[in-house]
Amino acid sequence: MRLGRRAPYSEHERPRLKLAAFLRAAKLPPTPPVIDYVSQVGEWPMYANDEIGNCTTAAAGHMIEAWTAYGQGRTVQVAEADVITAYSAVSGYDPRDPGTDQGAVMQDVLDYWRRTGIGGHRILAFAELDVDVPEQVRAALHLFGHIYVGVNFPQSAMDQFDAGRPWDVVRRSPILGGHAVDLGYAADGRNYACVTWGTVQALTPRWWSTYVEEAWVAASPEWVSATGGTPPGLDVAALGAAFEALTGEPSPFPAPVPDPTPTPSPTPMPSVGHIVHYVSYGTPGGEYPSVCRAAIITGVDDYEAGEGGGGLHIGHVSLAVLNPEGMHFNRAVLQDEDEHRGGTWHWPERV
Repeated sequence: MRLGRRAPYSEHERPRLKLAAFLRAAKLPPTPPVIDYVSQVGEWPMYANDEIGNCTTAAAGHMIEAWTAYGQGRTVQVAEADVITAYSAVSGYDPRDPGTDQGAVMQDVLDYWRRTGIGGHRILAFAELDVDVPEQVRAALHLFGHIYVGVNFPQSAMDQFDAGRPWDVVRRSPILGGHAVDLGYAADGRNYACVTWGTVQALTPRWWSTYVEEAWVAASPEWVSATGGTPPGLDVAALGAAFEALTGEPSPFPAPVPDPTPTPSPTPMPSVGHIVHYVSYGTPGGEYPSVCRAAIITGVDDYEAGEGGGGLHIGHVSLAVLNPEGMHFNRAVLQDEDEHRGGTWHWPERV
């Protein structure tokens, strides 16, 4: 089995988007206890990663396979030749010259994947996540369908893989090099699972926290379209603006649809028996302030003033006003929904 992940760039060398800046915790959907994006895929190709150090593009091929299986309902296997073509384009690998098999940087693969595509499949954008925050890892897996992971690979993990055992920490085991895998499974109280070298491999949370150096999410059209749009809890407007600032290209995400303006409820017509609020006048000296009192409509004046004046306008009602000291009756009380002046009535405020 071959490795092939080269050391990542620093943020100074190669700026990148950070997923945490665009997650809105209050809007994130609950993370299910089991997130499984591996069990429905029947076969994971080796993609020649047992012969050459193309783990970075092999992992991308596995992610495409998972996205199409879970997002589109039909599994698409990228051809091995396409995976190797992407590796050659990113790293300079020439199959005729074994000395050019030097591995690739994951961020370079992601950039090529976005701009050119792998086997006809392009991603919309990508962002780095914080590998030391398990909640972010689980949320990212749930929202984006697979995670592109870079590890510092120890000899003990190679031995455990050969023996069919989960990857777990073995103290003082030497690091063989960098490796790229794709995470597709997480569950409460259980091991993670990734895809590598043509199979699903379990790894303990302790192994993750010890050896994982970088992890990325990629927005795939196959996945995004299947989930009904952009992932919930993701600030798409801010992400799109940051993408434009970083790349100088238009945002690949559709403009967020604004929340619909609520249709105001029609103003009810007063009728006998309605409960309303009556505003008392209060006293000029302020000994008794103007206050709202509950009142019952006992009559409605539904005619307008005639020629030459006289009569009562629409909105005038007769009220039985309920006071702490007792009840009194008012006639020709004007409705005032705006200023709530003394001597008027209005509909009760909504709580």
